[in-house]
Amino acid sequence: MKASLAHIELAVVETREDALRPRFVCRVVHRAAHAPFAGFNRAQAAVIEGAVLVSRLHLLPRAEVEAEMKRLAVVVGKTAGENETEAWGWLVEKAARFVSAETEGAQDGRHPGH
Repeated sequence: MKASLAHIELAVVETREDALRPRFVCRVVHRAAHAPFAGFNRAQAAVIEGAVLVSRLHLLPRAEVEAEMKRLAVVVGKTAGENETEAWGWLVEKAARFVSAETEGAQDGRHPGH
């Protein structure tokens, strides 16, 4: 918990069995705040936006995603530190794998995405 801003400890008070979506009902037994949340810098915000886009590649038009990723890449390129640069790289790789698979699927006669 040394790097966390806060934490909450829970106790399970009920288990609801379900084949698709089992649930645990919990109660809070302890709550602690360690530091205030200072917000995100520009690069961190751009990485978060990129992560949202990459998680919706199968839903959004490819041209729209590519244009937004290009815009965000400029922000990351100008303002990112080591952590943001690494995270951005993961997102770019994930998007490239998706596009590659989509292209292969279209060539194989499978239904292409957007």
